Amino acid sequence: MASRGDAPEPALPGFEEFTPEELFFMTYANTWCNGLRNPNDEHPPGETRSKVVSQNMKEFSKTFACPKKAPMNPDERCSIW
Repeated sequence: MASRGDAPEPALPGFEEFTPEELFFMTYANTWCNGLRNPNDEHPPGETRSKVVSQNMKEFSKTFACPKKAPMNPDERCSIW
């Protein structure tokens, strides 16, 4: 990934081995990572918001090279678009 002036963008310290795409999905999952949940909250829990969405994205399984039929690379995916 290039930044301004075509100089390579520096890697985040401690995350040098990850691609920008892997960091995207890790950041997305971290956004929904939570330990406490209000029992009156009508929204799905964070694990569902991150895992189920990622399972239904071809980009996720491609980014992490998930084998076919693996839990994170199902044959059938739900897609609205």
